[in-house]
Amino acid sequence: GTPGMPERLDRIYRGLMTRVASMPGVRSVSMGNVSPGKPESGAGMAIVTGGTVRMDDPRAPNRPTASSQVIYPGYFATLGIRLRGRDFTEADNQATGAPVCIVNDAFVRIAFPDEDPIGKTCATVGVPRRAHTIVGVADDSRYTNPRAPAQPVIYTPFFQSNTGRGQMILYVRLDGD
Repeated sequence: GTPGMPERLDRIYRGLMTRVASMPGVRSVSMGNVSPGKPESGAGMAIVTGGTVRMDDPRAPNRPTASSQVIYPGYFATLGIRLRGRDFTEADNQATGAPVCIVNDAFVRIAFPDEDPIGKTCATVGVPRRAHTIVGVADDSRYTNPRAPAQPVIYTPFFQSNTGRGQMILYVRLDGD
């Protein structure tokens, strides 16, 4: 990508979120790269084998996949999605932040069916390929089809992802929601 582009976009996004959050009646604000009705991004991002996630394992031709979503801190609270563990922090959302992710219940059912995934690691496809520590588990949500079963999702902070940086969507929760 363009040198400095993530930093410039982050300044724009944070400025927008700060302005909107200061408006009367706004309870919380966040951003994400997927909206209801939009196909989920990064389909086929991960496979779980032995508690790790590998997409490029040639021994796994029928590997389960997970979509990848890029979000800012506060996303789950703003959308009213229950989160166990912790949300991303501002420290996580730095280019130098320790690599972390949040996964959904559908991901856990495939990857860690009989254990707590928080503190475990998974690896995402992309350059560089880095192991991410799972810090939270979000309830399943359905983005593209409310009648279809929830699909596995791995959420990463804006600065720790290689995708979606120019396609973020603003989410706002108002008082009374």
